[in-house]
Amino acid sequence: MIRIISSLRVNISTPFVLWIPVILVLISLALPLCYLVFRSLGVGSELWELLFRSRTAMIVLRTFILVVSVTLSSVILGVLLGWLTVRTNLYWKSFWSICFVVPLCIPSFVGAFVFVTLFSPKGILQGLLEGVGVDRLPDFIYGFPGSYAVLVLLTFPYAFLIIRAGIRGVDSSFEETSRALGLGPWKTFFTVTLPLLRPSLVSAALVISLYTLSDFGAVSVLGYETFTWAIFLQYESLLGADLAASFSLVLTLFAIAIVLSVYRKEFSDHYHRTAPGVRHQLGVRKLNHWQWCAQGICALVFLASSLLMISVLFNWLFKGISYTDFDLLSFDLIVNSVLVSLLAAVVITILSLATAVFIIRYKGKLARIIDVMSYIGFALPGISVALALTFGFSQFLRPLHQSFLVLFMGYLIIFIAPVVGSIKASLLQINPTLEEAARSLGFSRAKVIWLVTVPLAAPSLISGFATVFLLCIKELPVTLILSPIGFKTLATSSWMAASEAYMTEAALAGLWMIVLASIPVAVLLWIDDRYAPT
Repeated sequence: MIRIISSLRVNISTPFVLWIPVILVLISLALPLCYLVFRSLGVGSELWELLFRSRTAMIVLRTFILVVSVTLSSVILGVLLGWLTVRTNLYWKSFWSICFVVPLCIPSFVGAFVFVTLFSPKGILQGLLEGVGVDRLPDFIYGFPGSYAVLVLLTFPYAFLIIRAGIRGVDSSFEETSRALGLGPWKTFFTVTLPLLRPSLVSAALVISLYTLSDFGAVSVLGYETFTWAIFLQYESLLGADLAASFSLVLTLFAIAIVLSVYRKEFSDHYHRTAPGVRHQLGVRKLNHWQWCAQGICALVFLASSLLMISVLFNWLFKGISYTDFDLLSFDLIVNSVLVSLLAAVVITILSLATAVFIIRYKGKLARIIDVMSYIGFALPGISVALALTFGFSQFLRPLHQSFLVLFMGYLIIFIAPVVGSIKASLLQINPTLEEAARSLGFSRAKVIWLVTVPLAAPSLISGFATVFLLCIKELPVTLILSPIGFKTLATSSWMAASEAYMTEAALAGLWMIVLASIPVAVLLWIDDRYAPT
């Protein structure tokens, strides 16, 4: 405690406008950890017996393999697609950018159900192959292969958005110098561009690895037992709630280990020019005869990650629409989903900006603690976060229980990680002397943040806003448990319909989520192009 206080004294110059959101974020992030520690106190030797079983060791190993493989694949795919849509003359790049973000609004359990419908031994693909004598496909879709494929296709948009914003912010003078020294485009890319993108790559890797660590929907449907699955099995038993909290606490320690394993100097170095000059982007590279190859890659990614899933959802919808009477518009659900997602995205983006500025510009021990903690909520199962807030507010702040304030706090805990990571990467590309110059002209620190920092970090703010909006639209456990009584969204409606095998209603809600998410993303990406340096 004394060390934290001393760090506060070191950063006494931190503007008051940052302290309020930073303290709010710190309290919010600490609540789930306090709850898990409190619930774990009642667990005795049973926890250690479970943790040191050989079966538990295999679960941990399977989880590790899945996290590493999904993270590497998604980051590589995000770099490729981000480079194509920013640095080349790719045709229809705005259209492809929107398509690459659509998978973010598809819940993992829906994606898994779609893959089972398509590729299971008696699925749609097998029916199409019966004409050539294929009676039964192998069950390759289950276990690791299916879980890996679904999670890569649903998580690469995180890397795409974060890395795309990072590429936007790269000062091309470094690359121009490299080319002037005789290095070719490929060598320049690997020796100059990628190192400059290190903060974005680290942020994307952290977000994807923690998401994969916390995912339950895909692995449960496809039968790949991970650590999160073990936690949910304990939560299903009323007698296992304390044990599930203990498992969640262990999962938190795993998440901290992941963060610390990559948390070295990536967020302490600077990635901007120190000499005077104007930051600008390189001219786009002409793909020439590679144009159609790039178009094929984009089309293949869109087909696998979105088009197939959307087609299956339409199939479910059309199968039941002829004999099921229900409202196609679902007006109340649409309004509820859009409003709560927009408000949450605004609040979380503002708090994330303040947190990222505090971490990067006002370094100290407290900043490091908040930086590490900001990633923890993304690794925890949503049900753990929701139960932690339910316990805290029902016991100590009952008038606020089941209010939108608690719902937004739940969204903040689990969704702040991708936004803070993206903004931090952008801030490291901004020369702080620009802010210092504004201060020397008499502007307050709050005005400097608004007039200098925000415009320069606009691409990351836009991608962060879009990410939170998409995630809030599809979020299920937190919305289901923390929302006010009687408040329903498209996500909760889809889950309730699917749980009762009403796949037509579930498909309709899923399609509306995709449509509603695509419209604002299209607008935001257009604004992002307008902000791009030239």
